[in-house]
Amino acid sequence: MQLNTGGLGQVRISDVVSIFEDPKKLAFQFSFDGAKRETVDRFRGKSGVYDSALRQMAEAVNCGCWCKPG
Repeated sequence: MQLNTGGLGQVRISDVVSIFEDPKKLAFQFSFDGAKRETVDRFRGKSGVYDSALRQMAEAVNCGCWCKPG
């Protein structure tokens, strides 16, 4: 199962992972609209989006899921 997200944290990663028996079968793909914090935040129209996506990625990895930037 793959879940694509911009990493804004609308749904907690741990809540999603909790419904799967094996988190290694779950992959999250996070969309980054640029390589720099300022670019991503400006594109999304909200300050802190880049940092939020990085936190969400770290949480997914800590839960044992696959992660990839998109």
